Amino acid sequence: MGADGVFVANEGAGSGTVQASFGEWAASSAEVSVRAVLGLEVSPTEPVVLADGETVQFTAELHHSDGTTENVTEQAKWTWGGSSKAGSISKSGQFTGGAGCDAAPITAKLKDRTAAGAHVTVRNVMSLVVSPEQCAVLGPAKPSSSKPSGATTTATPTT
Repeated sequence: MGADGVFVANEGAGSGTVQASFGEWAASSAEVSVRAVLGLEVSPTEPVVLADGETVQFTAELHHSDGTTENVTEQAKWTWGGSSKAGSISKSGQFTGGAGCDAAPITAKLKDRTAAGAHVTVRNVMSLVVSPEQCAVLGPAKPSSSKPSGATTTATPTT
């Protein structure tokens, strides 16, 4: 307890009673418990593959010494190691795939703790190449007299 009367918990866990006195007056509070932070965890942790406009929600949780967890998704600072053209992560932990292509992990930081989440890959079709450039159009049961390399003359009619 500071001279200003404010109780400040340091690292570690424990409990105790706060007592105060002034002249002949004295008072004590109920028992005060302090829980320690054991770690920060980010979910999901499995690799994620997205395309332009697709999203995935990340969450961050603190694990405490008393066995409880605390959702700190909104308080965490989120980062994506990839290019901004390929995607971005919001302050609330939602990743949105962009028009580019890249792959990098997502991380969350809260005070002095940092945790890595899933490795995100953003894949988009950038171009489509059709080969061979000249193709023979085959009709039902009609053999072709000229055929490009690799083409066949067998066709199955559809009904």
